Formats: sequence, C-alpha cells, structure tokens
Amino acid sequence: MNLWHCLDHPVLWEVSRIWLDLAFGLYRKRMKLMQAWGILEGHPSVLDIGCGIGQYATITEGDYLGVDLNERYITYARRRHRRPNQSFLRMDVNTLREEKRMFSLVLMVDFLHHLSDEQCVAILTTASQLAKSYVVSFEPITHQPYPLGRWIVENDRGGYVRSLEHLHRLFEEPRLPILRSIPLRLGPINTRAVLCRPEKANAS
Repeated sequence: MNLWHCLDHPVLWEVSRIWLDLAFGLYRKRMKLMQAWGILEGHPSVLDIGCGIGQYATITEGDYLGVDLNERYITYARRRHRRPNQSFLRMDVNTLREEKRMFSLVLMVDFLHHLSDEQCVAILTTASQLAKSYVVSFEPITHQPYPLGRWIVENDRGGYVRSLEHLHRLFEEPRLPILRSIPLRLGPINTRAVLCRPEKANAS
C-alpha cells in the first residue's frame, strides 16, 4: 500500500492536513488571503467543489455545501461538521446547475489539477453559472524553485499540475475574468491563488 493510497483514509488525510497547516499554514494562509480580499464578509453562501473531508466548512457562518465524489470523505465530513446550515453531498456538481442553485462564492481548493483541460472547462463553466459573486481556485503550479517542492508536485496524486500560463487559460472559455492571481507559498510549494468574478456578476 503506497502513501497516496493511505491518504484515501479520511482520518489519515485529516492528520496529514493538520500537520501541513501547522508546518506551512496550509489553511491559515488561504483563509487569511480570502479575508483580505473581502469575499468572506457578510457570511456568504459557499459551494465547495471537491470538498474532501470539509476542511473549509467553517469558512462562513452562512450556508455551506460541500460536494465530492469520495463517499468516505463525505461520510466523514458529515460526522465532523453538524451545524444545521452545513451540508455535504456525494454528487456531480453539474446536478446543481440543473437544479439552478446559486451561491455567493464557489470554492475549489487543490481540485483542478486532478482534471483534464476539458473537464476543467466544464467544471469552471458550471462554477461560473452557480456563483453569484466570485469563484476562487487554489492550485499548485509546475514552476517550483525548491527540490522538495518539485518532488511533491511531481508525485502529487493529481496528474495535471499546470504552468501558470496554462492555468490562467482554463478560465478564458468559461468567461471567468480573473480579478486577482497571486503567488501563495506553502512551505516548499509554489501555489497560485486565483480570484474570478463571473461576467454576469460584472454586468449586474
């Protein structure tokens, strides 16, 4: 059993995330950045695509919905987060588009590099239709100045870590104009924080 397979276990995954947050600020830095952007003001409703075990379920006091295809993660998240306006579903996010549900903020953390370009464009198109105000993505990129960072990215479970330019191009076809794209160093790893505002929100 290899390391990545072990991390499919929700408890082991949570332990690894706690350690990474303590060591590198994995969650603290992202939360601080979103607060600085002002997008968490007013307790927005949040859709967390690829939510895993729900590490970002406390991002808002407003309605939170986490969706993921991993049943073990979703079951674990439901046990860990029990606030009445927090919910977790094992589902394809495109189902929400069919239901015409809307959220103030759509969040995707370390998600896109698990998908092909075609899949990314489809997901981002859905995100643009579900987001009233903003879409936020946090992703690793291929440019890694440190050997440990290069090793981590090269051995990541996601098979589609992209260059910064390639990552930016993914947002063009879904008509998600990028408002902010800034580097976010998480220990030895270079990542990118991307803030978008759907064209329909700009027009309103």
